[in-house]
Amino acid sequence: MCWINPQFVSKPTRLITMINRNIQAGIIVLTISLMVILMLLTWWIYQIDLTNITQMVMTHKKEIIVSMLDHVIEQIEHERKLFKSQGKSTVQCQEYLKIRLNNIRFLGGSGYIFVVSYDGIELVNPAQPSLIGKDISHFTDSNGVKFVQKAIQYAQKPEGGFLQCQWVKPGHHRKENKLVYVRGVNDWRWAVGTGIYLVDLNRKISHAKKHFQYYLITELLVIIVAGALVMIFMLLMAGRVARMIRKEMTLLTNDLYTPEKTPHSFDARYQIDEFREIARKSHHALTQVIQLQNNLQGVFDNMEELFIILDFDGKIIAHNATVTDRLAYASKELINQPITMIFAPADRQKIEQIIYHIRAGILPDSMAMPVIKKDGTVIDSESRIVNGQWNGKPALLFVSKDITDLKRSKARLENIIHGSHVGTWEWNFQTNEIVFNEQWAKMLGYSLAELAPVTTQTFIDRCHTEDFPKLEKKLHQHFNDENSIYEEECRMKHKDGSWIWLRVRGQLISRTVNGDPLFMVGTHTDITTRKHNEETLRKTLLETERVNKLMEGREQRIIELKKEVNALLKEKKQMPKYRSVA
Repeated sequence: MCWINPQFVSKPTRLITMINRNIQAGIIVLTISLMVILMLLTWWIYQIDLTNITQMVMTHKKEIIVSMLDHVIEQIEHERKLFKSQGKSTVQCQEYLKIRLNNIRFLGGSGYIFVVSYDGIELVNPAQPSLIGKDISHFTDSNGVKFVQKAIQYAQKPEGGFLQCQWVKPGHHRKENKLVYVRGVNDWRWAVGTGIYLVDLNRKISHAKKHFQYYLITELLVIIVAGALVMIFMLLMAGRVARMIRKEMTLLTNDLYTPEKTPHSFDARYQIDEFREIARKSHHALTQVIQLQNNLQGVFDNMEELFIILDFDGKIIAHNATVTDRLAYASKELINQPITMIFAPADRQKIEQIIYHIRAGILPDSMAMPVIKKDGTVIDSESRIVNGQWNGKPALLFVSKDITDLKRSKARLENIIHGSHVGTWEWNFQTNEIVFNEQWAKMLGYSLAELAPVTTQTFIDRCHTEDFPKLEKKLHQHFNDENSIYEEECRMKHKDGSWIWLRVRGQLISRTVNGDPLFMVGTHTDITTRKHNEETLRKTLLETERVNKLMEGREQRIIELKKEVNALLKEKKQMPKYRSVA
């Protein structure tokens, strides 16, 4: 038998309470850390998507104005040849073209064509006709740059060029920033140009950003709610374990403090078993916390992105395993080193400026800068640095994504599309915007600039009325998941008035949170030649069938006629003419 002093029994109870509180604090810290990391990753991906949208919108608008100006230059060359063949003078041709160019409008009326001579004389300007005939070579923007002279310099280059300036927008009385593209007609000393007002471009980009912000907020709310539920569940589990342990300790304490109990009635072996059970349950609770921590560390280390924690001087204080695996550095070679060491020397100053701006409260955009491995290998990457916390202290979070495969896939896809002469389309059902590539317009005999502004109505107006209901039916079936691919054939009206056949294929790639269609992509393939061959084959088969029907029974009728001729000759006592049927 053994005696245990009761005054020491309360100590395990306090120990259990302390362990329970530490477990709860650990669960809260780990869950909030995971939520913060996921929210930062979501925000980073959102910023990359916004950057890509801005680039896509800008590229699309550039393609429109380049296509429009290329078309105008082609028209000028065509009219020059036509006037020359008719024996008319160059001056007559120029005056005619000035009138035609003055009437061209696109992009909802804000797009127009202007012409300036190489001497700086305004020849065509629908936005400000009062300038026609005047020398505008001295015009400058707010920065003092003589943009007219700059435009004339670009026009004299074979490929032309882009520049930015400030010009009065049609329907407004103030100057707006404008992106201009110019090309030259060198033997006439004409600089022909067009452009797009950046305020219109920014409005379109802003609309797209609001759309993405809605989905960002939705994803962040999902992360917060899911994290809160996990944290509540873990806290309940920890509380349950603590209550079980406390209950056992209370029973033990009551046994020890009961007056009837004597040292001789206390079974030491029983008390040791009780303490063993308490230790087992405490160990189980601690194991769960450690397991949760290991799981979070596993998520951190197994991220495909490079994830680096920086102090406010831009030095590395922690990183995930992907950093050492991808960059071939040892961890000790990175810790306490500046983040600029993994960038090219030419980019390091820019990284330092970005860190300075973040400390000043300015949130930068994502950076498309290559990351350099230890052996000098270049990895195409898109990176971002944001404010955050690490171990409860303010820190900078650096995330970098390898976009090498993405760039290769994009280039390969563009080459495939260009080589296969396939028209592509992208349809946003929320805004009812549809984007076609230049090849799609080319199949119909147009350029995209001629069809601008391009909407769903552009397609509907040129689709054959007999085929459009079939397209609508297949589209609704696809939306209802009755078929995995949207596919149909239809006729479209060509610019020359003829009808061409297209094979339409597409797929819905995203839906709204309510399940409504959101975004769809697809292709249009010209199958006119195949359709003509099928029609020719069909007519040939019909003609063959008609001839076969005419020939049915004709052979037997010839044999009978031969027999009749032989019979007549026999009556006249002459030799039969057809011995094969005698």
